Amino acid sequence: MNSFEWNKIFGGVLAGALLVMVIRIVAEDVIFAHDDLETDAFPIEVVEETGPAPVVVEETGPTLAELLASATVEDGAKVFRQCAACHTVNEGGRNGVGPNLYGVVGAAMAGRDDFSYSGGMAAMGQAWTYEALDGFLENPRGYVSGTKMAFGGLRKATDRARVIQYLRSFSPDAPALPEMAAMAEEVMEDAVEGGMMMVPAEQ
Repeated sequence: MNSFEWNKIFGGVLAGALLVMVIRIVAEDVIFAHDDLETDAFPIEVVEETGPAPVVVEETGPTLAELLASATVEDGAKVFRQCAACHTVNEGGRNGVGPNLYGVVGAAMAGRDDFSYSGGMAAMGQAWTYEALDGFLENPRGYVSGTKMAFGGLRKATDRARVIQYLRSFSPDAPALPEMAAMAEEVMEDAVEGGMMMVPAEQ
């Protein structure tokens, strides 16, 4: 084998080694360039869309005034059967475990002289308004601490309104129903504003 052939072999080996080196350098450049894209690329800020918080609407039932306006004495008499074992409602009726309830709507709490009330009831010092009756009938012991009334209460607002309407029918001096009272007050205000009624000046 002459020197020319050795030169060809050596040249081939050298060319192969150079090709490997070039491929390696190119491959490293591609990898590093990919890394640079990951770290140096322009950051894209992701903005989360935010809107107003959802409005939660709490469902509320009819008001006491609305319940009283729709309640009937007849329906109240049916509900009052639960109370009849301890209370009477007729004028001059006797006291039972609980006091006679004639005239109770609008009357003072613990207002009967012929009945021994609990200390908690005697200390209330207020009148049996429609709101007070509703609260007491819903939860007697929660409304008046230490009450002697053992009844657990009427949980349904419609039943309480019916009983109140029934008691109102036995209360000659009962105040106007809340809705009627509000209407009367509005009429009075309109009359004053319209000059139809004079308001006496304070002395």
